[in-house]
Amino acid sequence: GSSSSSGGGGGGGSINALGSTSGSSQRGPEGDLEQARRELATAKEELRLMRRALASAQPRGAKRKIKMRVDIPPGMKPGQTLRVTTPAGWMTAIIPEGSEAFGHFVLMVPASAPAAPPGKTRAT
Repeated sequence: GSSSSSGGGGGGGSINALGSTSGSSQRGPEGDLEQARRELATAKEELRLMRRALASAQPRGAKRKIKMRVDIPPGMKPGQTLRVTTPAGWMTAIIPEGSEAFGHFVLMVPASAPAAPPGKTRAT
């Protein structure tokens, strides 16, 4: 580890990065810094593992989404639902508040249909 220190830790009552006073710490500023570095490394590793778990929990193709413009049919109002054809198949959308008849809104949809599970294809 590094034993260099940078700047104003000379006073007995100064506060270090972990919130304790340097005068009351038995480890000193270098020990506190090393402890903070270890905790940061542990937190980074936990974050990396959580991101990996989250990515593996999402179905393939679910990550990529696209914006799709949806025209509001005549007679439809905000709060009503309508069926929309998307690259991933049919979806139900709710017309957002503030939308007007004959207007449009933007919907985030999957870019493509998810792959069929193995063994679920039908022979013709």
